[in-house]
Amino acid sequence: MSDEKLIYLGDSKASSAERDWLLKSGHRELTEHELRDLLKAAGETYTAFTEHIKPRMTQDRARRVRELRCDFGWSYRVIAGATYLEWGGDAGWEPTTNQVAGVVLCLTAAELLGEDARRYPWENEH
Repeated sequence: MSDEKLIYLGDSKASSAERDWLLKSGHRELTEHELRDLLKAAGETYTAFTEHIKPRMTQDRARRVRELRCDFGWSYRVIAGATYLEWGGDAGWEPTTNQVAGVVLCLTAAELLGEDARRYPWENEH
């Protein structure tokens, strides 16, 4: 793993061990300017991943992503990593366990299956 600090965005299916590891990996308070820059970059990353993933998502791939999220209860990071390995040359995000890529995979898969990735079983109910 690089020396880069990870950002935990919240994930209802992340295990407590995964949350603890991410939160203990080192953090610091961001200035308002840094937060704005981060939000802009996140939006650009989200758009780029959506443009890359959406045309490559098939019904079979969507069902597989649903299985990983809904049946196995995997986090976005784990889904991104597993899907990266399964998709081979069709995957193009870095790092392979990018949380935003996992979010886009789930949103795209749910949409293709006529479901809402922001609701159960894609997300745990609170």
